[in-house]
Amino acid sequence: MFVSLDAAVAKLDNQEVSIEQVLRSLNHTCFLRFDRGFPTQVLTASPIDTVETSDNLNVNSREIAPIGLTATIMRGLHGMILLQEIKHHDIDLPAECVQQASDTARKHLGLTSIKATEQWLSRNGLTLDDWGEAVETALAVDHLRDLLFADQLETWFAQNQRKFDQIEVARLHVLDQGVGEEIMDQLVEQEISFASAVENLGVKPDEQKQGGYLGWLRRDAVPHNIEASLFATDGPEFLGPIEIESGVVIYRVLTRRPAQFDADTQNQIANHLYREWWQQQQKRIELCP
Repeated sequence: MFVSLDAAVAKLDNQEVSIEQVLRSLNHTCFLRFDRGFPTQVLTASPIDTVETSDNLNVNSREIAPIGLTATIMRGLHGMILLQEIKHHDIDLPAECVQQASDTARKHLGLTSIKATEQWLSRNGLTLDDWGEAVETALAVDHLRDLLFADQLETWFAQNQRKFDQIEVARLHVLDQGVGEEIMDQLVEQEISFASAVENLGVKPDEQKQGGYLGWLRRDAVPHNIEASLFATDGPEFLGPIEIESGVVIYRVLTRRPAQFDADTQNQIANHLYREWWQQQQKRIELCP
């Protein structure tokens, strides 16, 4: 059984979409991936291991075999949404940036000659024009997130600032409540160091190697029932022993760092907003029965 390339397979914003339109979208968005909850480009990945083109749909003249059809069609429809958004926002990229990205992609794909590039294009059912469009689209997707949310970041941060508070913390895990209480007393009286307690008495080998050090944690990375206590101190301070399913734990809070509107925080907020936006965009798609 084969499906005609002219057949409508879905609707996007209530407009019918044909297999042929999906194929074109796949070719022009082949340097994108969607496994982080939103679209990202793979041009800077080394090696590039995810390239999905129209060739994945087993093209045969003007017909197409329905092998893995639904997932690939959805992938193409996602690409169509992005192509529309890029066009709507009129994202214009300097020619030198596109050329540099194209060179980088060839390098990461191991295409060191014109012949190798032509063979790769042929294997993937792409033309040279498709390659150029795919490179430009991948670069434009990087800009799209910033265009959509750059003016929302500060407001969102102000409304959700506590989420980005951080503590530097270490943890000791033991099996027995009585042992935990005894260790806590010794720590408070400075009869034993936290690192030696973890090394000699802790039951988590991965924590023993690091002296129990967990690093910097945000509020959403610590158990909800002790979040307030952990973040109430500026450190250094001990907290525990706290009963958990597999024993008891003692935390050592080294220091607390209030939320900062720095580049890393801005990137996290932008990704969060991008992910929410992308979930909404997918509702524009309706697959045909």
